[in-house]
Amino acid sequence: YRESITTSEKPDPTTYFNLARLYMRQQDLKKAKRLIDGYLSIAPNDYEGKILLSLYYFNEEDYNAAKDLLNKLVEARPDSKDAYVLLGVIYAECLEEPNSAIDILKKVVALDPQNEAFLNNLAYAYLRAGAIEGAKNTLEQIKWDKAGFAAYATKGLLRICEGKVEEGSNLYDFAAKLAPNQEWKGLVRQKKRIEIARYLNAHGNRPRAIEHLKAVK
Repeated sequence: YRESITTSEKPDPTTYFNLARLYMRQQDLKKAKRLIDGYLSIAPNDYEGKILLSLYYFNEEDYNAAKDLLNKLVEARPDSKDAYVLLGVIYAECLEEPNSAIDILKKVVALDPQNEAFLNNLAYAYLRAGAIEGAKNTLEQIKWDKAGFAAYATKGLLRICEGKVEEGSNLYDFAAKLAPNQEWKGLVRQKKRIEIARYLNAHGNRPRAIEHLKAVK
């Protein structure tokens, strides 16, 4: 890709795009941004290019810039599944606006009602908003005989929010077993500790909450 850009008088725009994605995966954000800008200078209205730019903003933790760009994308293309999903993550996790995440994720679920990832993200947003029944009803739509680790982790969070901490912990452990690699397994275990600590702290057991947070690695 690099050779194509540096040696061609008029390089193919997709070369910029593909190399930018590669740099994004490697977390070389400065190089990725230069290539994204190059790509969008040639194809300024390209949907995939703008999704990649929003991912750049997300990785730079410029969540408002990512949010603004993604909102423009879904206004222009109401079937923009990738944009809806990333918006949902930003609202639920980064901006701590779970009700906005719910509104966004309902739209992507309507586009693909059987999609496990979309249902899981919506259920998670409900839990972040404290809407346990909404989360429960959404998780019931998942086909559990084929469910992946993320869905089991969210089910574990539901049980913790219901006060069934041991059952929730066991579901997180099962999710960690299903996770595809050691990095994801570790992240699931960390999440379990954090969510149990959050629950304990909210219910007046700060000392045990601190113990769980100290165990996070």
